[in-house]
Amino acid sequence: MKYTICNTIHIIMYTYIQQISNKITIKKEEEMADVEGKTKEMDEEEVDADGWPKSLQHRKDGSCRSWLAVLGAALAQFVAVGSFYTIGMFVVPFMNAFDCGRGLAAATGSFSAIGFLTWSPFAGRFGDRYGSRRAILIGGSTATFFYFLASFSESIYAIWILYGIGVGFGCSTMYAPSAAIPANWFVKKRGLATGLAVAGGALGNVIFPLILSPILTSFGWAWALRIMGILTLVSCILSYFLIERRFPLITDGSPVIKLDLGLLKKRPGLLRLALTYGAFQFGFFAPLLHLPAYTELDAGGTGLGLPASATVLSFMGLGNFIGRFALGVLADKAGPIATGTFANVMVAIATFFWPMYNDLAILSAYGFFYGLFGSAFWSL
Repeated sequence: MKYTICNTIHIIMYTYIQQISNKITIKKEEEMADVEGKTKEMDEEEVDADGWPKSLQHRKDGSCRSWLAVLGAALAQFVAVGSFYTIGMFVVPFMNAFDCGRGLAAATGSFSAIGFLTWSPFAGRFGDRYGSRRAILIGGSTATFFYFLASFSESIYAIWILYGIGVGFGCSTMYAPSAAIPANWFVKKRGLATGLAVAGGALGNVIFPLILSPILTSFGWAWALRIMGILTLVSCILSYFLIERRFPLITDGSPVIKLDLGLLKKRPGLLRLALTYGAFQFGFFAPLLHLPAYTELDAGGTGLGLPASATVLSFMGLGNFIGRFALGVLADKAGPIATGTFANVMVAIATFFWPMYNDLAILSAYGFFYGLFGSAFWSL
């Protein structure tokens, strides 16, 4: 019950995130139009063949500087999203360490989503106000701080607060500003740049389980959290030096924390969207949090062990990586609603037969399938 209540809260905030993202995109397009308008007013000697100022070639769409910014965004996505997808690997270690049931241990993922999604709309505004570089560095430092605090926890409830909400808050501060970076730098190749940036998160889904499996086996969950904190901080420092803001910061004096609930009245369709995705999420996050523990403890009657659990999660990440590109292309042709509906139905059908999956090959195939079509939730 706690898990489903949390997921209902998630989707309400997710819907608001989409509206904030749309406002940010409109703002970026207005700023780009302003830049293009000023460029046209320049003399021919001051611009190149594409109409871009010669003094700003290093900031040109498709320049080396712009691709470095995309790389920095991908690094931030790598740790922000990758860490969220590996929470399920800690369910069994938390059960053993704190002598609690699977439900209490898995609830860490619900609290992480609360911390992540509740702050996301404000994280985007924070990035616009103070810059994506600062937001990513602050978010990475915050997540690292809570990773280390959580590693000294003595109860599952402390894990909920520190690892769940605390790390989720830090990752959210990295995620939203980094997702907006490609739109800052690209017009002609914006779709490709955005795809490469968010693919960093999917790549984290593949790599993090493979890193965590031997660490959890040899050193335990506490050191696994500390190493994740170190990886997060290093990635965000690299991201800080790779990213440069193309447009001026927003200095209109508007507060960072501001909710415009009037959007629900102005656009009634938002409520239907919230209810639809709320119902969808009742089951969507269950495999992400429970599939690793099921693979480790229950599959085949006696469980397949931690390495098998990591393998299944990595295949899920691989499917997610491919799906973010493939479903995007399909959505351009068939439309996002039709594509998203089809993908969600595929996830539902495959998950319905989950109790029948006991072999590692079948579980890995299911993980890949879930990641492939489940990526529609993030990309569409």
